[in-house]
Amino acid sequence: MNEIKQQVAQQFDFPFVNGGIQIPDARVEYDLDQGSRTGHEDIEVLTAAYRPGHLRNKAQAGFHVYASASDRATLTARAENDHHLLDQILEL
Repeated sequence: MNEIKQQVAQQFDFPFVNGGIQIPDARVEYDLDQGSRTGHEDIEVLTAAYRPGHLRNKAQAGFHVYASASDRATLTARAENDHHLLDQILEL
C-alpha cells in the first residue's frame, strides 16, 4: 500500500511525508516563460484544529502555510516546543 501511495503522490506531484500523501488546500500553477518553464506553489490554511503532527507534516511537505492571528496564537500554544516550525506560519 505504501508503494501505491508513493506512486500516486509522484503522479500528481504531491509530497509524500511520514507515510502519507500531503494534499494542499490550494495549488497555484504558473507559467514562467510561455510554456517552456512552469511551476507551482502549494498553500495550506491552518486552523486552530490542527494538531502539532499535522502541522509538522504540512511544513515538511514544503507548503506555504498561513493562519489567522487568533488561530496562530492557538497553534503556538500547542506547538510551543517547536519554535522553528512556528516561524514558518505566515499570518493572514
